[in-house]
Amino acid sequence: MNVLTPWFPPKVKPVRKGLYMTRYIVGQAPLLLRWTGEIWTDEQGDCYSASRQWRGLAFDPATAAPAHTDTRNYVCFEVPK
Repeated sequence: MNVLTPWFPPKVKPVRKGLYMTRYIVGQAPLLLRWTGEIWTDEQGDCYSASRQWRGLAFDPATAAPAHTDTRNYVCFEVPK
């Protein structure tokens, strides 16, 4: 099972609010941004161009069981099969 979705074009907007990998052009290093439901923002709340490709999780994290917490206190999930 793929953990991440394919890259979506800018005209397709995420259905859910949250963090996504984004890029402005193919080949650019991805940037983690938050989709508010209307705009892309970073951790400081700065806005980014809506013309960004994006990809997210290919599964609903609500259905995944927490596997462990890593040293940065991030919760890691087991990907559902």
